[in-house]
Amino acid sequence: MIHIQFQLESADILALQEDVVDSSYAHEVKRKYFKWIVTFILMFATLWLWRTSTVVGIIFLVITIGFFLFASPLYKAAAKNTLKKKILKQDHSKLFQPCTMELSEQGINRILAEESTMFAWNQFTRYTTDKDHYFLYVDDLQALILPIEPNKVENDTADHYQKQLHAYLQTIEGNESMNRKKDNIRLK
Repeated sequence: MIHIQFQLESADILALQEDVVDSSYAHEVKRKYFKWIVTFILMFATLWLWRTSTVVGIIFLVITIGFFLFASPLYKAAAKNTLKKKILKQDHSKLFQPCTMELSEQGINRILAEESTMFAWNQFTRYTTDKDHYFLYVDDLQALILPIEPNKVENDTADHYQKQLHAYLQTIEGNESMNRKKDNIRLK
């Protein structure tokens, strides 16, 4: 069993939300709806304006094509900005307390504010990383944040923590491929 200690900050919560926008299925669907619906609205406006003025119609056609090409980054930037404003208004003081996590063969036991929560490895559906974090997702929008370099690793070295965590992450990759197989079966 590996014990790690760390303390989350608002930057960690914001990093998770950015990762959610970049990697979640829900935001992928929203991004596609945003892109296609607004493109169709602009296309209809282009066709309507083309009848009144060819120059205005051409300008709207260029705007429509430009929007279609840049809709995905525009959606991501807008979603991240909106979530950032919401998160900074909320009280996350409980999450910002010192946290201890125990990693074992069974899963991760998180001890935060004297409350203990156990997450079995098979509960995680996928994981992603950025330069400072591992995000272990329990569903499409919620994840457990683990630091790549915790403040303190008890009973082990930081290298052992990394090696053991990577072994556990292989289990999550297996869960993710099983979830994809289940989704493919449901789609048929």
